[in-house]
Amino acid sequence: MKSFQLKSEMVVSAMLLIALFVVISCASKQGSQDVDAQSAQSSDKSTDETPQGENISDVEKGAEESPVLGDYEPYPVFKASELLEPEILKGVYHEVVEEVTNDCIWNSYTIKSDFAEYDVRNTNMLEIRVNEINATAKLQNISGGQALAVGAADSVINPFRSAI
Repeated sequence: MKSFQLKSEMVVSAMLLIALFVVISCASKQGSQDVDAQSAQSSDKSTDETPQGENISDVEKGAEESPVLGDYEPYPVFKASELLEPEILKGVYHEVVEEVTNDCIWNSYTIKSDFAEYDVRNTNMLEIRVNEINATAKLQNISGGQALAVGAADSVINPFRSAI
């Protein structure tokens, strides 16, 4: 009896997976057909024939005549000074660019530092990168002799710590 229930559960699971696969493949085909139809429409509208037989693009016609490719709003743009704490916004070794883009999921920041320019995808990663920049600056401030002395002292003390 148990083997029959197990087999029927496996058959039901397999059928659900097949149905899910069919739905996903149909949706992706429908989406690609919509994209193809939109690109065909936009390519038809993008050029006109002039009396001399030359093509003129929408850019040459002017912005007022160019078709809108969708009825979507542009992504919002925010100011970093309105979103971030002052110590994250600007420090001794870094500065966050004022323009913050948003893709409706994450804020995207740009950090200009003494070491490089970083593009960061969300606020948590921004804080991590700022801490890394500060740590890198501290490491660069330590001279080679100081680092050697600290490392040697730790290697002498660590065996005694583990013994205790």
